[in-house]
Amino acid sequence: MQNKVSLAISKVRKYAEINNYQSIKDWYNNCKLKNLTDFIGSEIFRELNLQPYQLIQKAYPSENVIPWKLDVVPPNFWDQKENRVSYLKWFENEIGIKEFSDWYSITWSQLNKKRGGSLRKYNDIPGLLKELYPEREFDHSLNKEIKKGSSKDIKFQRKLIIKALQNLKLKVSKKNLTLV
Repeated sequence: MQNKVSLAISKVRKYAEINNYQSIKDWYNNCKLKNLTDFIGSEIFRELNLQPYQLIQKAYPSENVIPWKLDVVPPNFWDQKENRVSYLKWFENEIGIKEFSDWYSITWSQLNKKRGGSLRKYNDIPGLLKELYPEREFDHSLNKEIKKGSSKDIKFQRKLIIKALQNLKLKVSKKNLTLV
C-alpha cells in the first residue's frame, strides 16, 4: 500500500512539473482535477481511498491544501458537518470577521465569491452559523439576507408574517385571522 501511495505522490509531483506549478496557488488557479485524476489514474484514487485534494496534500505536506479553492470539491464533501464548519472558519479568517455580529452583514453573494455557494443547499446563513457557534443565538432581524427575504428559517418567516399581519391591524391566532 505504501508503494502505491509513494507512486501516486510522485505522479502528483510529475503533473505539477509538467504544468509548471510552482506553488499551491498554481494548483488552485490552474488545475482541473479531472485532468489530474486522468493523469494519475482513477483506480489509484479508489485503491487508496483518497480524494485528489488529499493526495495533493500528501505530496505537499508543508502546505495546507484548501479543498474548496480547487476547481471542484469531491462528491458529498459538504454533506459532512466538519467540512462546512472548516469552511466557515476559513471564511471568517479570509474576509476578516472578528466578532459574531460581523456575520450579520454577510450575504450569499460574498459566500459565492469565496466558493461557499453550495452550502446554501444545507441551510441559510443563520443555520450554518449554528453549526459553527452552537451556543450562540443569531438575531435574524439584523441579517441582510433575511431582510431581503432569502431565509429558510420557517419559525422566523412565520414571526415576520405575523408581525406584518398585526401591522395591517389583523388579529392573528393559530386558527384564523380577523380584522381588528
